[in-house]
Amino acid sequence: MLTLALVVMTMLVALPANAQGLKFGVKGGLNLSTIDVEDYKDFKESSTGFFIGPMAEISIPIIGLGLDGAILYSQRGD
Repeated sequence: MLTLALVVMTMLVALPANAQGLKFGVKGGLNLSTIDVEDYKDFKESSTGFFIGPMAEISIPIIGLGLDGAILYSQRGD
């Protein structure tokens, strides 16, 4: 009986540990900014760009901890 209980407990602990997630994807978005030049009092210009690149995410569901990393190309606009 003790052996059966040990096997069941071991399986319950091993199942969540096997559920570690490794995800890949693409991140992207829009860069919006306003350029303010000090030498010209009322000069403000809007600048629009984008960012895009691959990403990876590793998560450990048991303790709720994860790591997210990406390499992004960012265009600043003008």
